Amino acid sequence: MKSSKITFIILAIALIALPLHAFQNYYEKRNNCNKFKDVVVFGNSFSDTGNAYKLTKNKYPPSPPYFHGRLSNGPVWPDYFVSIIKANLHSYAFGGASCDSTLVPSFVGPNKIPVPGLVQQVDDFISKDIKKFNLEETLFVFATIFLDYDQTLGQGDPAKIVASVGQRLENLYKAGAMNIMFFTSMPTGIFTPGELANFSPDVLKAISEKSALHNQYTDSALAAFKKDHPNVNLFLVKFDEVLSTAFSPVTLQKLGITVFDIACIPDNGFAGKHSVVCDDPKKYLYFDNNTAINTKVIEEAAKKIVTYLTV
Repeated sequence: MKSSKITFIILAIALIALPLHAFQNYYEKRNNCNKFKDVVVFGNSFSDTGNAYKLTKNKYPPSPPYFHGRLSNGPVWPDYFVSIIKANLHSYAFGGASCDSTLVPSFVGPNKIPVPGLVQQVDDFISKDIKKFNLEETLFVFATIFLDYDQTLGQGDPAKIVASVGQRLENLYKAGAMNIMFFTSMPTGIFTPGELANFSPDVLKAISEKSALHNQYTDSALAAFKKDHPNVNLFLVKFDEVLSTAFSPVTLQKLGITVFDIACIPDNGFAGKHSVVCDDPKKYLYFDNNTAINTKVIEEAAKKIVTYLTV
């Protein structure tokens, strides 16, 4: 038992060290890369490949210093993910999106432009675009990295929010989806430099508590969904594990990241192209004070997410 554990640890460290193309080859040997032709992603800034940028008429996030409308200094995780599994990417995610914008209003940028929440993204996809896809070859991703409790200062209702997301999961299944990836186990008690600077200890505590409840309700909802629909390929991504891997000292040292407590862009790009940018973004864990993370760390997260893609 001890020997097996040591072997697993050595393998995990070896995988972290692999460049993207080598990791792709490793993945291809152990999984059916050709299973999915298309990947459809619902979520927020972590998954937004330029939707908020287009909505704001190419004003936010300002590009440069942000990367082609993405809230990072380079590609975001879906970009890396589809590169590994060799699929086409269709991101419906918007920066600033909550889980349900009717329960918690979603907005992006300094002018607070309204954006659709995750459930609104799913509704829009089902009503307009689902017939364009071969559902047997399509992977749907619920990247539910919730902002609901941040944006309400810890006052959102986890039961209602999870119920709304769960209904969209059911709706997508009824529409014919058979391959679904769902982000679970959101980390609690982990905050960005901006959150630590702007939220009181009481608010941070409330956010952590609501996030923990959200995780509990989500686990129950997904267990019920799996029981009711055993024929669905449901890939559950433990996001706390993803971050533990991407943020590990081994990973950060390998990437040359040495600045953790302040962001490269302290004003979140609100000053547009005139925003103050650090001299060497590659050294910063956070690209901005809000949610933008260094793209190389995001790449490591994407590689970890791929490992959950097994049936």
